Amino acid sequence: MSMFDGMSENEIRDEIIKRFLDENSDKREIQDITGRANLVAKYYELEAKKESEEVVETDFEDVKTVDIEYLKAGNPLASFTPEVERDSEGWQDYVMKQFRESELKDGAPNVMGLRRVAKKLLGNITRDTVHTVVCPNKDNGMMAVVEAQISIRPPFGDVEEYSDVADTSPYNCGEPYINHSTSTAASKAASRALRKALGLQGILSAEEITPPDLPKMEVVKFNTSSSQPIAYMQIISLDKLCQRFNINLVKFVNAGKKHYNNINEIDFETADQMIQHFNDKKEIFKNDENLIGYDKNWRASFSPGEAND
Repeated sequence: MSMFDGMSENEIRDEIIKRFLDENSDKREIQDITGRANLVAKYYELEAKKESEEVVETDFEDVKTVDIEYLKAGNPLASFTPEVERDSEGWQDYVMKQFRESELKDGAPNVMGLRRVAKKLLGNITRDTVHTVVCPNKDNGMMAVVEAQISIRPPFGDVEEYSDVADTSPYNCGEPYINHSTSTAASKAASRALRKALGLQGILSAEEITPPDLPKMEVVKFNTSSSQPIAYMQIISLDKLCQRFNINLVKFVNAGKKHYNNINEIDFETADQMIQHFNDKKEIFKNDENLIGYDKNWRASFSPGEAND
């Protein structure tokens, strides 16, 4: 959040005069500046000048120094001053109007468009990374799980961080993308994180929409039966997801009607549904006090014979 949020032009102008000018200074230059963006830019210009005149050790990671350099590079400050206040009632409609026609598929923005609009409205994307949680293989039904992490530095204020997890499998991804399931999951996870940053609620990205002609899975329930046991990679996936979101694995897998005394009692299909259910509902789980608290030693009692990592 910027220190200037909620301040009028006159209040910003008064703050500049109060901080940088003395009673003998000519205030006409400041008084002639119009527009919040121009006043804010002048504030940081004067602040940077004041700091350069002081004999101090420079910290190159200082936010204000980086922001001034960003402006000096010719990047327009106006791109970070949206016409609609962020998170206001009209914010979501305003964001959706920023997408180009080529960035929309049936009204759903793609990840490239989300990146561009996030840069335009929010600030520099200083981190855009993905981490593969689960690699696709025959044992886990060719399912890939990837986590994306996005960091955005607004021109004024603290760095904002967003993350999300996504999976791809033959049940939610069609040709030709299923042949590149890990990169597809990465794009989906990134689009979710960017949607979160932009405050888009109730709107899926193009990458998240499941083609209608794919095989259908049953509604999530932790009580299905199958002759195929849980796969090793599914155990790893559950562990990694619970670890990342601070969820108690034993309590999570026992959240349904059926009770498990050993993780190997879970069948393949149920484990797959648990993972997908976790991805869909993780924000709810994170606020459930009964599930919070990852225990790295869960294998000692819930997976006898398997050593802890």
